[in-house]
Amino acid sequence: MAEFPVTYYFISILYDWFGVHEVLHRGTHLLIVMVGWWFLFLIGKRLTGSGGLALFPVALMSTFLVFFYYSNNFLPNAPAIGLVLIGWYAFFRYREQPKLVWLYLMAFFMLIACLLKFSEGISFIAILAVGLLSLLPGRLFPNAFIPRNHLLHWVGIAVAVIALNIAWYEYARYYNDVYGNNQSLIGILPFWDMNKNDWQLLEYMVEDVWLPHLMHPVWLYTLGAMTLLFLGLFLRTHELLRWITLLLLVGCGGYGLLFLKAFPMHDYYWLTFAMYPPFLLITLLEWGVRAFQGRHWLIKAVPVAGLFALSILGLMQNREIQKVRYTDDRFRSGLPEGSYELEPYLRSIGVSRHAKVVSVRDKSPNITLYLMNNPGYSEAFNGGDYTVGGFQKVGAEFLIINDSSYLEKPMYQPFLKKQIGAYKGILIYDIRE
Repeated sequence: MAEFPVTYYFISILYDWFGVHEVLHRGTHLLIVMVGWWFLFLIGKRLTGSGGLALFPVALMSTFLVFFYYSNNFLPNAPAIGLVLIGWYAFFRYREQPKLVWLYLMAFFMLIACLLKFSEGISFIAILAVGLLSLLPGRLFPNAFIPRNHLLHWVGIAVAVIALNIAWYEYARYYNDVYGNNQSLIGILPFWDMNKNDWQLLEYMVEDVWLPHLMHPVWLYTLGAMTLLFLGLFLRTHELLRWITLLLLVGCGGYGLLFLKAFPMHDYYWLTFAMYPPFLLITLLEWGVRAFQGRHWLIKAVPVAGLFALSILGLMQNREIQKVRYTDDRFRSGLPEGSYELEPYLRSIGVSRHAKVVSVRDKSPNITLYLMNNPGYSEAFNGGDYTVGGFQKVGAEFLIINDSSYLEKPMYQPFLKKQIGAYKGILIYDIRE
């Protein structure tokens, strides 16, 4: 799904003040995630009554390895989850003390999160659902938490958040249609559209590639056992938490089925699942505090020691996986070494920061462009419209070739007349008319 560039407006201001430095972009996203973790801790502390126990959901979320990796990244998935956690905190404050300020803070952070990443709307839908459940007659919620004089506010918030997301979706679809851009996923890729080859690819990617980078296997088995325990204890758990956790489980399951065909493509599709485990753990911890009240301290210490050991195990695994992702050749682009230090040379020969370039070899939409810090075009997502002459007509000024075999391709040969530089085997040509 297309992402609304909410945080990018703030980041662009930082760029204007301090210059274009990737630490500003990555740092902003990382800061949002860390603030979200702090609010997750506060949620756990309020619901369990223990600051020590509240650390475990945060430790669990930080051992979701790809989530930790993408927290220090340009993609909006992780910061969207951080904003969702802030929204959840505002919701629980509203549950305790129904003031409109908490309701609107919840709506604001959930809205921004949804616009950043549409799939994070699962949490907002869960909140609307528990709000409706609390109004139903019966014993689902012995204590309804929505005052009658707040009903119109809830309806207005629901309409506004849904309408703004629909408007953004329609704009993204319109943009794709007008500009021929297909980089954003508009629609679903459900399991029923998958053929035999898709299933085989999914099996390979999950088992051999992604699964080792999601969580430590012991944590994965533990989460499975915790889910079964939660379902078995469903009616004994906290009246609100039980429904939130169940709705998040169902929402994540539905998300997985509707986008299953996309999962072999990128590991960041898995990040949406990060919201379920911490709430599952908080729900069980809250139940455990009540169930073990008055028991001998040794009985209480056993599950706590188990969670502590699992947290240490997960953090150690996280450390190793992050090292692999930043240093292993499997996670590098395979580009010439000069690509990683090309930008200063480009500036020295007169290729400005804002000059549009055509960069090959690059099958990705942006790796070489990012490394040289220039806008422009690579070989990805251009389809039948890919011609150097076509890019030239829409403002491309330079052709940058990092693979000498491209010099023999007829498409590029008419544009090799004016070479203006070379850096460690990377050739730069001026293609301005």
